Amino acid sequence: ITGLGTMADRQVCVGGTTSFSVNPGGGPLTYVWSESRDNGLTWAVVNNGGVYSGATTNTLTLTGVTRTAPVDMNNFLYRCAVTAAPCGSQTTNNARLTVFGLPVVTISATDLALLPNQTSTITATSVPGPHATTPNWVWTRNGSSYPGVTNSVVSDIDRLGVFQVSVTDVNGCRNSSNQLLIE
Repeated sequence: ITGLGTMADRQVCVGGTTSFSVNPGGGPLTYVWSESRDNGLTWAVVNNGGVYSGATTNTLTLTGVTRTAPVDMNNFLYRCAVTAAPCGSQTTNNARLTVFGLPVVTISATDLALLPNQTSTITATSVPGPHATTPNWVWTRNGSSYPGVTNSVVSDIDRLGVFQVSVTDVNGCRNSSNQLLIE
């Protein structure tokens, strides 16, 4: 076995997909992926199923990662034992999975019921905050695009309906707000 290299840590948002790979030379090779849920104290072999695929290949893929009970995958460690029979086995370094929660996005308005000549300012907040360089604050009214690229928009008697906004946070995770009816 030659050139196991260094596996890189991965970061992903809740519900997202990521993978760990090893690309050794030589062969034929077998792959056994392991996972530690206690910072490397104990290890369990990963099997295909649930969030895992590729458990016997050079790439372990995780689809639909979680941060809630029963399995909070944040800070799990992964490694791969690569075997070239009869030459022996080598195990990669440990790589850490960081799972970011989705941002909590909320909107509120200065007025929910408008009369002619009245306006309502709808303001959004995101925790964690929005990413500084990614286009953010994508607004909709009644499910269709609504002009606005900041954390607030204005409604009047001619623009009533159900408002919602989505945002990408500082970790690159995207989520949508509650829906708010202005009538």
